[in-house]
Amino acid sequence: MADKSSVRPSPEILHGHDFFEITYISRGKGSHIVDGREYRFRGSCFCFTPQGRTHSFFFPQNEKHSRFSLAVYPDWINSHITGFDINSIINTISGKNIYVLEIPQHFLASINPLYESILQESIFNFKHAERILCGEIVKLFIIIHRIMDGSAPPELNQNILHPAVLHAVKIIQTQYTKKLQIQDLIRGQEIDSRYFSTLFKKQTGLPPFVYLNKVRIDRTIALLETGSMTVIQAAFQAGYNDLKHFYAQFRKFKGSLPKQYLKMLKR
Repeated sequence: MADKSSVRPSPEILHGHDFFEITYISRGKGSHIVDGREYRFRGSCFCFTPQGRTHSFFFPQNEKHSRFSLAVYPDWINSHITGFDINSIINTISGKNIYVLEIPQHFLASINPLYESILQESIFNFKHAERILCGEIVKLFIIIHRIMDGSAPPELNQNILHPAVLHAVKIIQTQYTKKLQIQDLIRGQEIDSRYFSTLFKKQTGLPPFVYLNKVRIDRTIALLETGSMTVIQAAFQAGYNDLKHFYAQFRKFKGSLPKQYLKMLKR
C-alpha cells in the first residue's frame, strides 16, 4: 500500500459507486483519495475503490498520466464464469484497506494485453463479448492475487533477462497478433540480430518465434476455455491467419489437436 497523508485539494469531485472499481494507472504520479484520506502512487499501479466508498484522484498540475477504470460486478461475472471466487479477493482488498497496489515491473507484460482485450470487447461488443470480458476480468484478478501474495509470473524470471531479451519478450506478449520480424523485436536495442537470437534462446529456452507461437497457443487456449469461441475464432484472435500452421503449432506444443486437448482438460 502506498503512503498516506492529509488530503490536498483535488480537481475531481468525490463520488461513490454501487460496484467495485479497479483503476489501472499506467503512468503518472498522484494520489487516490478515499473517504477523505490520501494514498499516494507513482508509476504503474492499481487503485481500488470498494462499493460504498467515496473517492477521487489528484494529479499535480501538468502531470501527464494515463488511467483506465473498470467496474466489477461479481454476480455478473459469476453468471458467466464459474469456479473462481472473485468476492474473496475483493473482501481481502476491502478488509485490509488496500486502495493503491503497486505493480511489479515483471507483471506489466501480462496486464497490458488484458486491458487491451477488455477495451476492445467493451467498445466493439462482438459476439460472445460478455463471456470474454468476464474471462479477462477473472485473469486480471488472478494477477492481482499473485501480486498481493508476492508471487512471480509463472513463465519467466524477467529480472535476470538481458535488456534486449526483456524488450523482445514484452513486445511478443503485447503484440502477438501482429506479423513480427526480428527487426521488430530488437528495434532500439544495440544488439546484433544473430547474437540476439542466440541469447534469447539461452535465456528463455526457446528461439524468438517459437516463443511467439507459444504465447499465441496459450492465448488460444485461454479464449477456448471461456466457451464462447470456436477453434477458428480463437486462433484468429490469437494472431493466426493460416489454419494449417495453427494446427501444426498446437499439436507441437500440446501433443494433440485443440478439441482433443480441451476434452483432456475437462476429465
